[in-house]
Amino acid sequence: MEIFAYDDRFCDELVKRFEKNDNNARLIFSNIQYVFGLDDFFDACFKTQNIKLLKSAFETVIKNRKLKKTEVCAIIKEQISYIDVYNNFKFAYDANTLFLPFALTKSQNSRLLQKAKIELSQSIKEAEEEEEEEEQEEEFDGNNEETEFEEEVIDDDNESEKIIEEYHANDQNDTTLITAYLITIDEVQNSCYYFSKTPLSLGDRVVVPYGKNNKHLNGTVKKILNTQVKDFNVPLDVMKYICEKI
Repeated sequence: MEIFAYDDRFCDELVKRFEKNDNNARLIFSNIQYVFGLDDFFDACFKTQNIKLLKSAFETVIKNRKLKKTEVCAIIKEQISYIDVYNNFKFAYDANTLFLPFALTKSQNSRLLQKAKIELSQSIKEAEEEEEEEEQEEEFDGNNEETEFEEEVIDDDNESEKIIEEYHANDQNDTTLITAYLITIDEVQNSCYYFSKTPLSLGDRVVVPYGKNNKHLNGTVKKILNTQVKDFNVPLDVMKYICEKI
C-alpha cells in the first residue's frame, strides 16, 4: 500500500479515528511504505494539541521499519518549529516537556529531535522572560501613577492623608463578608485573587481576564478565602470577576 499525499479533510478524519483507537486508522499507517504524506498526517495531529494523541501517532509510525527514522524525526522537528510559543504557550510547554522526551526515547535519541527540543526550550524561555518584563513594566507604571497621585493631593495634609488611605486599602470598618478565589494561571505561572458570580470549589478549572488587556487565560482554583472587606488586602476596585467555569 503506497500513500503519497492526503488532503486536509482526509487527514483530519484519520486523526479523529486515530484518537479513538480505530484499528483501521492504525492499519493504514502500519502499511505506509513511503514517508510522503506523513507530514500532512502529523500536521493534523499537531492541530489537535493533544499530547497523548501525538505520542500514540509517533509511536505507531516510528515502529514501521520500512520508514527511515531520520525522515520521520525531520517531519516532527519541522512541526515543532511551527508552534507559536507566544499564542500557544501551554501546548509548546507540554510538547517540550511531555512529547519530545517520549519521542527521543522511542527514536533512540535522534539528533534532529534533540535539536528541536533545544530550540523549543529557548523559545519558551524567551517567552517567559518577555512576559516577566511586561509584568515588571506594568508594576513600574503602577508605582509611578501612585506617586503622581500622592503628589497631587499634598497641598492639603488632612485631605491628602484621607485620600491616600482610601487609595491604598479597603475601609477598615467594613465588616461585609466576601469570598475571593485564588487562581493559579497556567500560561503565566502566576496567582491572582478573583471574585466569582457563582460558587466554585477547589480544583475547578476556570477562564479569567488577565493583564491590562484582560486576555482570557485558563487557571485553577487553588484557594477559597472567606473574609471581611476590612481584612482583605487587595483593593476592591481592582478586583476582577472570573469569566466562566470550564
